[in-house]
Amino acid sequence: MINDPEMMSALIKPMRADVEILETYRPEAPVRLACPTTLLGGEDDPVVRPDLLERWASHVHAFVPVLLPGGHFYFRKSLPVLIDLVVSTLRPVLRAMPR
Repeated sequence: MINDPEMMSALIKPMRADVEILETYRPEAPVRLACPTTLLGGEDDPVVRPDLLERWASHVHAFVPVLLPGGHFYFRKSLPVLIDLVVSTLRPVLRAMPR
């Protein structure tokens, strides 16, 4: 891809826009989600350390931190566990929805 000038030309503008958003976005007011939230992280993540997940507490109504084996890309090692977690979390919600 790096050696393809046409592809790089097509990607550079959206990539610059993404970086600009990351550097300049400031929320107008804190947002607090009114739904229970499951926060996932890797036990050995050097970037998003498990203690940083606790910072979400002020942004959500209720949260459950779940640490999975692995680092920043924990889902690679823990995909079956992650899928089971998503399914078990969503199953009661889906059952309660009107048909």
